[in-house]
Amino acid sequence: MGRIEAQSIRAWTRAVREAFPCTSQEESVEFVRGLPGAGSSPPKPEIAVEGHWFCLRSYRDTMTDERCLQVFFGSPDSGEDYVGYDRLDPAWVDPDGRGTDSWELTRAYVKPKYRGRNYCPFLVELVLDLARAGGARFVYAYPRHVAMLVTLLDYGFETVDGRIDGTLLRVREDGRRWYGLEPSQRRLYYAEELRPFVGETSSFLMRRRVRGSRLWDALTRDV
Repeated sequence: MGRIEAQSIRAWTRAVREAFPCTSQEESVEFVRGLPGAGSSPPKPEIAVEGHWFCLRSYRDTMTDERCLQVFFGSPDSGEDYVGYDRLDPAWVDPDGRGTDSWELTRAYVKPKYRGRNYCPFLVELVLDLARAGGARFVYAYPRHVAMLVTLLDYGFETVDGRIDGTLLRVREDGRRWYGLEPSQRRLYYAEELRPFVGETSSFLMRRRVRGSRLWDALTRDV
């Protein structure tokens, strides 16, 4: 199977969103708590779109007791086995322990044999769409690998402190311009130049606004 087309990504995202009947953070949290866990109810085809399938499960963090939404997906190649999943926190708490009106892309996972097929854009579009439907203002993410970092940049994510955004964008665009006809060389360039920025998951936080305005943030800050 070749790379995934943008039209398919939109169709998959729309189908999953239709199975997520939430319009606020409170509804999102309650909905996720009501889902079965993947341990007691293993992932299986429940939503079918263009040969791919999807299902929604909850994930419980045993240390914090927090519940995350897990969206599993499979392909014609995988049969009833899943290709990967998005793990999403609909009630993200910042590093200082403060609650926020935000979601977090906690983990985006694709099994090794299915990588390189352009699933990263789907995994990012999915969290943006669900978070927007669920009333979030921001989506936060810790990029764990170069492909996800490049995808987050493509979708307008910025580092929270903003100090290296210009460097990251320059490296991304240089890689595209210099190695546009040689994907393997471009991947090597990205890995060598971008990997230093992808450290431990707690040290490289990115975010993108999905609702609201900067003026509103300024007016309500410290209130």
